[in-house]
Amino acid sequence: MNDYSLSAHDDSCDKTSPLGLWPILQPGQWLNLEDLPSPIAHNQALILCQVSSHQWLTWVPNYGEYCLIL
Repeated sequence: MNDYSLSAHDDSCDKTSPLGLWPILQPGQWLNLEDLPSPIAHNQALILCQVSSHQWLTWVPNYGEYCLIL
């Protein structure tokens, strides 16, 4: 299993990063987060589904659903 580290952005943020990872991301995959959505959130996110070409809905333990923008 590949382990990817990503910088996560809040879903209200319009920034995207040209990581080019979205073709290899899949639901059920865990990602390491560099930027946590809250101080108590876990440092990994489970991909739930793709929302748009640059947005993925994830679940972060101790936080809940989180929109990851690449």
